Amino acid sequence: ANEFNRMQAKRRSSIEFSLVFVVFFMIGVGQHKNASPQPNFHHNGDENNSNIALSFANTVLFFAAAWIMQWSWRFVFYERWIEEPHSTKFVDLCTVCNISVFIMVENN
Repeated sequence: ANEFNRMQAKRRSSIEFSLVFVVFFMIGVGQHKNASPQPNFHHNGDENNSNIALSFANTVLFFAAAWIMQWSWRFVFYERWIEEPHSTKFVDLCTVCNISVFIMVENN
């Protein structure tokens, strides 16, 4: 049971990578200017005229791109050729030990 709980807590994406990715593209590359009603990448005017809905959509777009990149890296390359997924390791452990596991969810 402890092994199963430890494997359940394994994250599928890295928060640190996602934050660095979003900050790099929003601030470093200057994509935060997409949140203005009329985006102009070479405009050096007022930076406070951004729309809050466009800013939210821009941020969500970059976080989604970071998640898709991490998922595709993990699914296509890492879990196939470098390391097995944790759920597969648990199934292999149960198979080697010759035990059956029946997991039920308890609602409080």
